[in-house]
Amino acid sequence: MTGRTGVQDAIAKRQIRVGDLAVQGLPPQAIASRLGAPLRIVRSDLEAMGFELPTRHHRQCGSTHGYRQHHKFGEKPCDACRDAKRKARGR
Repeated sequence: MTGRTGVQDAIAKRQIRVGDLAVQGLPPQAIASRLGAPLRIVRSDLEAMGFELPTRHHRQCGSTHGYRQHHKFGEKPCDACRDAKRKARGR
């Protein structure tokens, strides 16, 4: 028998709550705060469900520092920052 464990049930319930709150328009930070879950986990859940995660634009966008800033805030880097990182690597 391949029943689910209590941990798997808790994860599934959290993922459902994350999805419900995202559909209501809450940003990942607000969802994490409301559920008491780490932002990294909420972003992972949203990404797994196919939600487009918001990306802030930083003053440093278009540079390797901007690329690092996106990662620091748990964001997917914007195109300008990805291009700058690619150029810095010599690709």
